[in-house]
This record gives sequence, C-alpha cells and structure tokens, in this order.
Amino acid sequence: MRNVVILVIIVILIVGAVFLLSQSKEESRTVTTESGDQVTTGAVGDTKAEEGKPAPGFTLEDIEGNVVSLSDFKGKPVFIDFWTKWCPFCTEEMPEIEKIHQEFGPPTGGDLVVLGIHRTNTESASTGKDFAKNDAKVTYIILQDKTDEVYKAYTPGFAGMPVAAWIDKGGIIIKLKIGPKTEGEMRENVEVIL
Repeated sequence: MRNVVILVIIVILIVGAVFLLSQSKEESRTVTTESGDQVTTGAVGDTKAEEGKPAPGFTLEDIEGNVVSLSDFKGKPVFIDFWTKWCPFCTEEMPEIEKIHQEFGPPTGGDLVVLGIHRTNTESASTGKDFAKNDAKVTYIILQDKTDEVYKAYTPGFAGMPVAAWIDKGGIIIKLKIGPKTEGEMRENVEVIL
C-alpha cells in the first residue's frame, strides 16, 4: 500500500511539473495595425542570441502603439538596450544612450538605430512611457516587450538587467552584455558596429 501511495505522489508531481512548464511558455500577441493588418508581436522563432550569430528577429509595439520589427532596420547597425524604471543601472545609462543616439543616429544623419526595449511585463507601459519621455527625455525608439519573450531570446542561460546587444549592418551580434555598461564600453561597441 505504501508503494502505491508513493507512486501516486510521484505521478502527481510529474503531471504538475509538466502543467507548470506548459503554462510558463509565453504566448505571442496579435495586434491590428492602423492599416488593418494583423501582426504577431514577440520573438521570431526559437533563436537565442549569441555573439557572432544572426540576431534573433522580433516584432514589438512602440510606446505609441506602432508595430516595429528588427527587420525594419536591415542593413543598419543597431544598439539594443533592455530596461525598466525599477532597474537603477538601466535608468542611469539612458542619458548616455541618448547622447549616442544623438551623435550617431538619425538626428545627425547617422545610420545607428537605438532601440530601448522596455520590459513591460515587469511594470506598466505608462510607467515606462512616462519615465522615458518625461524623466529621461529620450528620443530614440522605445519598444514594449509585454511577454518578456524578446528579453528571454537575448538572455540565453542567464537573466539580469540591464541587457544590451550591438548588431552590425549584416545583422550579426557583435557584443552581448548583461549588467551595467560604462560610457566608454557603449561607445566602443557602437564604433565597432558602425
């Protein structure tokens, strides 16, 4: 009788674990654009970020509700920065990232694309939008990762904040960084992808 009870408990634990794992898989979200097109947001495929490999593709909404894909910037160098307001390192780095955007991006005729990806699943979209526009006063593109799917694709094997990726014109990740970044480090990596 005791063996039967143990067997039942093991089966319940296994079934419970399988159920929890299946529930933890984040679902992509379908949005309708102003033109009426249906677009699925989130990470594209099961690709994980790795230096020297093509960057995982994604489609996300910006803080104004426009749909933006990494593929929109094909042929351009891209600097991605994942952030939240609750992360002090993230918010401290934003003014320097804005300076880099102003120096190497569209404001001065440069090709560099800066994408700030707000981890919207960890705090409200309005908190992120208010901070980015009113406190940090950034002008680079702010996207919303509502499911953390893109964040997970760019943090294989280890999660932390902030997270950054520097992608060259050919779409290859030149550098991945988990943790705080110095001004010199950000600029050095930007110069490599330019």
